[in-house]
Amino acid sequence: MTNNSYREISFKLAAGIIFFPMIFSWVTLKEGYSKESRISAFSWLTILVLLSFVSNFTENQSFQKQEQAKLTHIKEIKNQDSEFFHKNKQQILTEAENLFNKGKIFQSSQVLSKYQNTNDVELNKLKLTIQAKLEKFQTEALSIRNSPLPYDKWEIWGYPETLEGTNNKYWLAYLPNIDISFLSKKSNDVVLFSGNSKTAAKSYLNNFMQERKKLIESQFSAWDGSHINLNRILKTSLHDPDSFDHVKTRYWDYDTFIIIQTKYRANNAFGTKVLGSIKAKADLNGNIIEIIAQN
Repeated sequence: MTNNSYREISFKLAAGIIFFPMIFSWVTLKEGYSKESRISAFSWLTILVLLSFVSNFTENQSFQKQEQAKLTHIKEIKNQDSEFFHKNKQQILTEAENLFNKGKIFQSSQVLSKYQNTNDVELNKLKLTIQAKLEKFQTEALSIRNSPLPYDKWEIWGYPETLEGTNNKYWLAYLPNIDISFLSKKSNDVVLFSGNSKTAAKSYLNNFMQERKKLIESQFSAWDGSHINLNRILKTSLHDPDSFDHVKTRYWDYDTFIIIQTKYRANNAFGTKVLGSIKAKADLNGNIIEIIAQN
């Protein structure tokens, strides 16, 4: 084939080679493209591969430097904490011991937590003592779920602080001396949840309320808001079930059950469409417990 009969690289192919060389450079290997075209396409591909390699290498080097800087910074802080401890050892140990003796177990552990890597016999001994008691009290506090509120334990664990999120149904509280939060039901003083950290109980309540809301809302039709199971029962009591028209449904939440009221139109025994209503009690799964009123 002579030079004059070589295929020219089209505008679309040229654009493909420029922007997607890993794919379109190989097209020039087909019969008809000149050696110069192939060299140009694969040269461009090689340049981009090298640039990509250099860029990745530079980013990797930068990342390694950042990580090394972080480790160096952490090491410096640890060294500073260790030096501070040795200079103020007696004061730090006395502060932790005083808190511990007052029953503020978690607070005393926090005082010593900065000196994790300090190799000191007295410090390590006090840490073990504090940790043992903290774990004992936390284990006891975590086991109160589904039990009455342990008022007799407040003298030992410390008195709870009421947390934001407490309402007329639930009490959210935190035991700062042992770092435990809990959720109890006000109607019967039963503990529903207890967990490590100040935020654990609130997170549990938020998730519980979201799941509860979903459970209740699943009982109702997404199309017209009617209660699915109540509609089925209602239609069996009508003279002309096919004439049923839903008007409005609302409900009231009573914690362990809900009350539903539905207004509707349907034909009576004389074939006249009249307005009616029905009120029923349902459990949280949507099962109708009883019909309270119907007219």
